Amino acid sequence: MRKPRELAFQNLRDCDPDDTVVVSFSGHGSETHELVTHDAQLDDLTRTAIPLDELTEWFTRIPAKHLVLFLDCCFSGGAGAKVLQVDMVSKSVKSVDAKLGALSGEGRIILTASSATEPAWESHKYGHGFFTHVLIEALQGPEEIAQGGRLPIYPLLQYVTDRVIDFAQKIGRSQNPTLRGTINGALDWPVFKAGPRYLQAFPDRSNAKATADVNSLAAFGLPQPLLEALATAIPSLNQLQIDAVNEFGVLNSEHLVVSAPTSSGKTMIGELAALRSLIDRKRALFLLPLKALVADKARHLENVYASFGVRTIEATGETDDISDLLRGQYDIALLTYEKFTAIALSFPHVLEQVGVVVVDETQMLADPTRGANLESLLTLIRMRRREVDLSRFCAAPSTRSSHFPFERDRAFPAEG
Repeated sequence: MRKPRELAFQNLRDCDPDDTVVVSFSGHGSETHELVTHDAQLDDLTRTAIPLDELTEWFTRIPAKHLVLFLDCCFSGGAGAKVLQVDMVSKSVKSVDAKLGALSGEGRIILTASSATEPAWESHKYGHGFFTHVLIEALQGPEEIAQGGRLPIYPLLQYVTDRVIDFAQKIGRSQNPTLRGTINGALDWPVFKAGPRYLQAFPDRSNAKATADVNSLAAFGLPQPLLEALATAIPSLNQLQIDAVNEFGVLNSEHLVVSAPTSSGKTMIGELAALRSLIDRKRALFLLPLKALVADKARHLENVYASFGVRTIEATGETDDISDLLRGQYDIALLTYEKFTAIALSFPHVLEQVGVVVVDETQMLADPTRGANLESLLTLIRMRRREVDLSRFCAAPSTRSSHFPFERDRAFPAEG
């Protein structure tokens, strides 16, 4: 039985010879040069993924005048790259360069996310690889390339290439999209507009606005059962929380520092960031200064969100068994500063598992006995963020300490 992807390519064989066909793939490549689809079986990639040789055969049967392939994966690289590494498989003799070369040619161009020997990096913040994120941005017509509502192909390809290189450099990496093949003459497309399916997949990009009504957060992708659970904790959003959502993007993967008096709803802003992360299938960490605060927060989260299936775990100086934390078997983990520092230094992969880190009570920076440790912790998070591109860093200080140097009653952007 033919798989849907093969049938889709078979349908393209009926296109008009004057048509332009565009195919985009974003996912993992394998070291043996397959495109790893969502239903691929790791022990049988040759038959369940898409080998580049098979993709080449499909492409040769498409009679379109122009064929463009965007390929956001890589076939070599290390941790954090879009390559699938499988033990005990033989390497393909034919190089990936040769395979991709066979796909391209006159009237057929391929833009790959990186060179054949480079990783293609992913971003937790954007929910895509750098390449796909920039491609979507380019298709929506930035001023640098749009001409009368059209997108000329080569300026578009150059824009994607330059932006991906810049993104990778910002995290200290090298990623160079590579173009193969040529198209003679003019080729352009209309500027793409976000439609219902796009906004359903990425509700945080719909220009929605939060109001005091908790249910207004549905426009940001929070499901109704979760909003019902949230409403048991707070009857409505206050202005600080509304500003954090609408003006400072706490539900849109932005970094944030919140400074306001005790009981003003700062920690709930951190909860919102964590909940958004869970919806995106990422874990969250809450870091607090005291064991009592960890226990209190754990009770709160359990009471409010357990019915929604949120699994919360704790780790303090008294916790010996951290196996669930190390295995990533949790949704939200609550730790004291010192426990987190010890774990992160010994098991750095813990930070790679999470999408958001909420650091509570950061006025402790002014504490003469613990401030240095908190500063080291924040530095560690920032350094590891450059390695794994954490989605968000949300600090929620109180203003009980007059030494804390932030303006009161504000939420404002923070750089990682």
